[in-house]
Amino acid sequence: MKLVSDHTTFDALQRHLLGELVASIRDCLRDAGVEGSQLYEATASVSATVAAIIDGSREMYLDDHEVIPVLSFARDRDGGDLIISDGTGSSMHDYVQVVVDEHVSADDDDGEFDESIDFGMDDK
Repeated sequence: MKLVSDHTTFDALQRHLLGELVASIRDCLRDAGVEGSQLYEATASVSATVAAIIDGSREMYLDDHEVIPVLSFARDRDGGDLIISDGTGSSMHDYVQVVVDEHVSADDDDGEFDESIDFGMDDK
């Protein structure tokens, strides 16, 4: 397994992951009957909480030891190369408001998050 430090690709991938999380949370809340501004607020709140946990920006402990998640992305299912940040770690919580705005609108459409991501690793 090779670790590839590529902040640009990592950033695009973490934002796409957040988009998938937000869309899933929105759909679950919608299925539970949450609508309108409550759908927006609940989606934003749950998404921010989940993003903070994944980012490690929320303190977590296990047996008095801090638990610090480190996000990475595999290029393929074989997991040969892992794309990591340049040492700054993930920052999905910083994107929550923008991504929620992209996924939950006033007219409550499906707000697909369509972003093409260049893994920049095809020649490697």
